[in-house]
Amino acid sequence: MKRALKVLAASLLATSALLIIPTPGRAQWDEYDNNDSDLEELYTSRADRSIRGTDPKNLPFDRILKSSGKDGITNILYDRAVEGDMCFISCNNYNGVTSKWSNFYVEIQPFENFCMALTGCSSQYPLPPQTVTLNVSGKQFKLDQIDSSLLRYYLPLEARAEIAKNKGGISIDIAGVKMPRYKIGSKNRSKLSTVVNAQQELDKYLQEKATTSKADRLKELKKLLKSGEISQGEYDKARANILSD
Repeated sequence: MKRALKVLAASLLATSALLIIPTPGRAQWDEYDNNDSDLEELYTSRADRSIRGTDPKNLPFDRILKSSGKDGITNILYDRAVEGDMCFISCNNYNGVTSKWSNFYVEIQPFENFCMALTGCSSQYPLPPQTVTLNVSGKQFKLDQIDSSLLRYYLPLEARAEIAKNKGGISIDIAGVKMPRYKIGSKNRSKLSTVVNAQQELDKYLQEKATTSKADRLKELKKLLKSGEISQGEYDKARANILSD
């Protein structure tokens, strides 16, 4: 009887080991708090990359990075928020938002992951809507997507000026995703106030917003569908958002 119990216990232990699901983490970046020049070079090489469809584990979070200056971008800060639920011990389901902040812009990529012990993980990267709402210190700002290939939104000067004051929290309301309100991490809040440009307005984006018609936006969306950059479902959702503006 004792032998049978030992065999059963060993079997349960082995099974539980197989059922451990790795949770989303940034352990691979924890070591980069030192000043090793090789790691600095790695940070620099990954600084200015698109977050569209990118696994969050491959991004250097929580540190102000230098960029080339293209599109007026000299500073970059990556942030993310994650939430999830465990399904007993054999699976987990988590979702969140990755963001890339720079001098004049924020790029937003929602993500959804479902992991099973025996089959691995499945990841999805839904497209955010054409317009999102930025909340800073009790004030709201509508942000329009200016580059669908990068999921980039322009931050108007008034919004950047509020961010630079470093007072109060920052969140973004993103309709149609599993994390509808994304909050920037507390340790990145103060860093962000030094990343954004709080003096200069890029008038061209304000002019584009005023002159771009719904018809033009729908044509651009149709091109993305035909080129295969977005799915039919993503097209339908984005089209509905444009028509409701």
